[in-house]
Parts: sequence; structure tokens; C-alpha cells
Amino acid sequence: METSVREIEEYSKKLGFECHHSENRLRISNDQTAFFLHMEIKNKNKIYIYCSVRLSSWQVIDERTDFHEILSILFASFVRTNKPYWNSTFADMEHPVIDAPTEIYLRQIVFTQPYNGENSFVVFNLAKTKELITLLYSFNYLTRHFIGFDHSSERRFVLPCLELSWELELKKAFGAQGDLWQANTRVNPDWFHYINVGKGISMIKSESVSYALKLFISKIGKHRYIRYEKFDLVFNKNNQNVQVRKLVIDGYKALNSFETSGKFFKLILDGCIILVKSNLIYICYTPTGQNAVEYVKREIIHRRRLENKYLFREKAYSWNKHCNPALFEDFCLSILRILPQTESVRKASPLNEPDEGMDIIWEIKSISPKVLGENISPFITERIVVQCKAAAKPIGKGLITDVSDTIEYHNASGYHLMTSAPSITRTLRNYLIRKKDRGFKIDWWSSIEIEELVDKHPQLLSGYESILQMI
Repeated sequence: METSVREIEEYSKKLGFECHHSENRLRISNDQTAFFLHMEIKNKNKIYIYCSVRLSSWQVIDERTDFHEILSILFASFVRTNKPYWNSTFADMEHPVIDAPTEIYLRQIVFTQPYNGENSFVVFNLAKTKELITLLYSFNYLTRHFIGFDHSSERRFVLPCLELSWELELKKAFGAQGDLWQANTRVNPDWFHYINVGKGISMIKSESVSYALKLFISKIGKHRYIRYEKFDLVFNKNNQNVQVRKLVIDGYKALNSFETSGKFFKLILDGCIILVKSNLIYICYTPTGQNAVEYVKREIIHRRRLENKYLFREKAYSWNKHCNPALFEDFCLSILRILPQTESVRKASPLNEPDEGMDIIWEIKSISPKVLGENISPFITERIVVQCKAAAKPIGKGLITDVSDTIEYHNASGYHLMTSAPSITRTLRNYLIRKKDRGFKIDWWSSIEIEELVDKHPQLLSGYESILQMI
């Protein structure tokens, strides 16, 4: 581990970054950027990284929400252009002292959607870490060209919001403003910025920022769409996201209300939708990432299951209808053990002993839904109660113990059901969704999700051919 820390530190210093480390943690930055990379280094193949964005008052005068939002959006888009299988999600921190609900005092960026799709965030190795550091170095160098702003410049002017005509335009585009909004105009760099925390939207007017975003988006490539009710599953070979169709249409209407010309550009990050037209940028903060994707995918899979049942007869795997419960539990343990988010996993108790609704104790690394504090990592360890159910028919609510009591009894954060059945009943599904809505980390895998993992890791079948076989 010490060797890995030293290697990353030496590489960063060659690119002009300052490094601060303590034990297995390393932070890199320099005085010409708003970005800090924070690393927790477990070993050379398991490095947790997040990025924080915060300018100080001596770098930019006045309140800096516009910088934090614009720079983070640009960097996330820049990373996505160069590493198409790295998406990004944001978490914002309000001012720790004064009451300023519209201020983005600090923004954290976590890199999400790794190529294997088995985890919610990227787990870096040494090579990927160096790639990310190189990207930040390149972005710092190019920032002055992207937005016409040089951190070392003395021309740090900020003007009050002089574009009074925009008040009418904003009202026309978004309706009543409410209380949770702010707007400002800057000369260096040259932009107009509007944010409405209550509505979860932002608007930027800038030739240079819009040009950079259009350049990035055009290089990301085309996406495909699967429509399901009010959602679109948006995907290519590298990323999957969900958009609520109405929110995108509302964004198009808002941009059109400013009577600009030109084509639309769209980028979906994990947690926001970005639309660009002419010199205007519209940002809508809405769930688009893994949780939204999993919900829509499950609905689509349910539809596909019905289509396969009545229209097609294609099967890639054959399940034993009389799985040995103990062997299936071992199979589940093997699956969880190989997942990159796993910190530790073990059986709760021998089979047939009272387990209080838990077969496996699974500790995972996950992302905190909110900023825990400045220089505090968003990565947290959570304990998940895992229950394994070998069955040939859909699992119903009657076979599951009370989830809330089980989670509380084991001092856990969530509940995970793994079953060899093709599905769970709608009653159980609705029950688990209600628990998820209460804030618990809830998930379930049927035979379909398990087969998808076996597709990626065929070695999992070794020793478990009596449970599952490839046809």
C-alpha cells in the first residue's frame, strides 16, 4: 500500500500537483484549480477516489456557486468524453456557517458506471488513477480556453445581475420563481448564471461554456432508447441512464422560449440532464442514475418475461427446480464475493439454525446520498442483510420475514433478496419498494439478474452445475 501511495504521489508531483497524505489517504491539488482529488488507497487494485470542487475567496471574489456548478459540469463532461465508461454524480454542501440555501459552498463528484456495470461507482487501480490525474491536469490547462478564465488573472470582476430583461424571460421559461433562486453576471469569465434550488434547475448563458459542452457531447456518440411509460432508458455500450420524457420536453420548451437558433445537444450524467442550444445551457437535477435505471429495467424485464413466455421460447440457462438450499446459499456467497463493492461477506449461521431472516452478512462500499463534510469521503461502508431463497416458482411475501425488523435486529442499512425463482410476486415487489421509499437500501435478484452476472463471470458455475447449467 505504501508503495502505491508513493507511486501516485510521485506521478502527481511530476504534473505540478501538491500532495498531502496521511497513512492510506492522499489528496492532490494545486493553486491554479478549484479541484481536489481525494484518494483512499486499500491496495494497488482498490483505490476509492472522489473529487471536490471549491474555490476560495482569494481566487474568485463574491459568492462562487456559479463557478462550482459550471466547472463541475464541464469537468464531468470532459471526463465522459475521454473515458466514455466513467459517468459522474454530484452532491452539494451548503455553507457551514451562514444560512444560504441557494449557495453551492462545495460540490463533490463521484465517478460512476464502471465498465463491468456491477457497482455504482468506479473502483480505481493504479493505471486508472494515473489516467484520472492526467485528465485533471489537461482540464486545468484547458480551462482558460474553455471559459476564458485564468485563475492567476487579477481581473476577477463580478457585476450585479444587469440583464433585467432576463427576469421576464426566466418567468416565461420557468413560471413563478419562488424564494430559492439566485442569478449573477460576470465579466471574467463572461457569463450569466441562474440557479433555482426549489425547482432543481439551472440556466447558463455563455458562448464559451456552451461551445465546450457541445464539443464534448458531439464526441460522446449516439444513444439508443427504450421507451417505458413516462421513462426512456437511454444507453450505449458504455452507459445506461433514465430520463423522464416530460422533463426533457420542458427543457426544450424553456430553451426555445429564449428564441435562440441552432440544434439541441443533450448529455445525461448520473443525477442531471444537460441541454444546450446556441449559447444557452439548461440543467435539470433529477434521478437518472443506477436506482432509476434498475427500476425501469425491472419493469422492462417483467414485460420481456411475459413476451418470452407468450411469444418466444429462448433460454440460455437451465435451473434445477429442486435446488439444494445450502448449496444455493454457497452459490450466492460466491457471487457476492467477486463483486467490486464487496468489503466483506460471510454466512450468518449454519443452515437450519435460527437466522432471524438473514443468511449472509454483506458489507459493501457505497456512496453517501449527501455530503458528510468538507474533506470527508462520500464513500461509506454499509451492512446488508442477504436472504437466499431457492425456489422454482415466484417468491411471495409469505416467505419473507419482516424486512424492517430484520434490518434493525442486525444493525444493518438494507436488505437484499437472492432467489433462483424467475421473479417475485407483485405483492412482495410492492412491499420491498415501500421499504426502499422509507430510506432502506433494498434490492432483489431473481434468476435473470443472477444469469447476467454469470454471463460476465462464467467461472461462477464451477462447482454449482447441480444448480445452474448453461444450455
